[in-house]
Amino acid sequence: MRKQDDLKQELEELSPLLHKLKAQENPFKTPEGYFAALPDELITRLRTEAQPVSAPVRPTWTDRLLEFLESLMQPRLAVGLATVAILVVSALLWLRPETGSETTASEQLAMLSDLSAEEVNDYVTENIETFEEEELMVAVAESGIEVEQTLPAIDLDSKAIEEYMEEAIQEMDEEDLETLF
Repeated sequence: MRKQDDLKQELEELSPLLHKLKAQENPFKTPEGYFAALPDELITRLRTEAQPVSAPVRPTWTDRLLEFLESLMQPRLAVGLATVAILVVSALLWLRPETGSETTASEQLAMLSDLSAEEVNDYVTENIETFEEEELMVAVAESGIEVEQTLPAIDLDSKAIEEYMEEAIQEMDEEDLETLF
């Protein structure tokens, strides 16, 4: 017992507040007859405060649709959906085939076969500067039309040619002459 008394005295010296708490018995006591009256008190409270419990209301399909649409209209989702929609529409417009503006090769050949030789000749002579020389030579070779390979005969004597060459040389600058030689 001596030990317990020493412990109590030491506790009182170190912390008088703890010693007072230790000295008290259980500070948490229920009032007399509390548990005997508890069930009756609970039942009376429940009866007075009881509200009728209603069955949970199921939302209609329109309510669910509106909730879904509202969730899509959140700023992050709305921006994402708009971006995806723009990308899909632009891809469809970019990748779709052009209709009506281009004709097939067989349609082009059919239209060309309807042209007469005079019409083709007139078109080529009017627009000769737009054609490449090589393209014209290939077209003539493929067509099977015989073309004279010689220049038309011109009656020029050597004296006239020399006079022409001298005039051309006199009209040229020194730079032009240097580029020729």
